[in-house]
Amino acid sequence: MNESRVRTDRPREDVLRVRVEGELDAAAGASLLRQVDAHLAVAGAGWAPVRHVLVDLGTGVTARGSRALHHLRHVAWNRGLDVRLIGAARVAPRMVPGARAVLHGMRNHPDLASALAELEPPAVVAA
Repeated sequence: MNESRVRTDRPREDVLRVRVEGELDAAAGASLLRQVDAHLAVAGAGWAPVRHVLVDLGTGVTARGSRALHHLRHVAWNRGLDVRLIGAARVAPRMVPGARAVLHGMRNHPDLASALAELEPPAVVAA
């Protein structure tokens, strides 16, 4: 039974945060990809646009879970989105080298506050 859960929220209008509670394994990775896709579809339909996706890693990442991150990075790049990880330094030492390489290939932050501080400010729309 998969103990991981994936939840999303919007800490800022242009930021989608995906929080993994537990380990990012194959099932949690599939859930992560489905949820991001659903949010991007809604944003593409005229709702508040997403410019940044932050993946807040839980307790670890399996090799199959890292494949979801690799796929997310590819999809995001094709859509002009910025993808960053939160907590990768915490989980990387317990990972196999191939999966760890996926984490090191992405921008990393220790927490949500530092990630938000480094992002471009949201675009201001004049009325």
